[in-house]
Amino acid sequence: MPEYTSSIDIDAPPATVFDYLTTAAGMTAWMGQHAELDPYEGGVFAVDIAGYAIRGRYLHVERPTRVVVSWGVSGSADLPAGSTTVEFLLTAIARGTRVDLTHSGLPETALEGHAVGWEHFLPRLRIAAPGGNAGADKWQPIGGEAARDQEAVVTQQLELVERLRAFLADEPSMREVSMFGGRSFMVNDKMVASARKHGDLLVRVDAERHDELVGLPGASQAEMGAGRTMGPGWISIPAGSVASDERLAFWLGVGLEHNQTSAGRKR
Repeated sequence: MPEYTSSIDIDAPPATVFDYLTTAAGMTAWMGQHAELDPYEGGVFAVDIAGYAIRGRYLHVERPTRVVVSWGVSGSADLPAGSTTVEFLLTAIARGTRVDLTHSGLPETALEGHAVGWEHFLPRLRIAAPGGNAGADKWQPIGGEAARDQEAVVTQQLELVERLRAFLADEPSMREVSMFGGRSFMVNDKMVASARKHGDLLVRVDAERHDELVGLPGASQAEMGAGRTMGPGWISIPAGSVASDERLAFWLGVGLEHNQTSAGRKR
């Protein structure tokens, strides 16, 4: 059956992040409005998210490196309580913790919706675990006409993700993470590019070339939310300006050039 995978880096040690997966206060700081958690094998895993009663059991608890739970929706015929599996692997890295998430056993019809959900929740975990305030969780599944609009947005983003994977497949240290509201591609543990909503491309470039590059067709200063610029070296390119493989290859080349130069400086 299909599965969803993602990875994030968090500025907190594994023992701290672990508590955000195993305590009610920690869990609701980044996901859901109410939680009842008994973090031992066979213990209750219950989180209420936007009116959905997520129910399952803790299947494996190994402090501070691994948490596995069963996951489903109480009363659902399509995704019954405990019918899928979510695994969190916590690895200590220089800056804190790398969290690798795998949600397996999902029916095909539930994969896209859960991908959208995890893309919302994982960045909140990155904020909350180091002690930040992720704010009230107001996420809602989208229905009706809005759902069709959201599906179009997700489709555009996923198409760009597939193109980025193909272009960067030969980079030996490439990995994918969820950050900056999109699917980001890391090389040498530094971001090269990210597929954002509507199929827009975010590229990390040399700050000294920022003014030159931001003047190219379609390019603009990247923002993290309305009016919050990301500073020199972060450039956003709309989907239409990277529709051709030639233009996408150009921007990835610029991003990789900066990435390799930056990696060389640290050696």
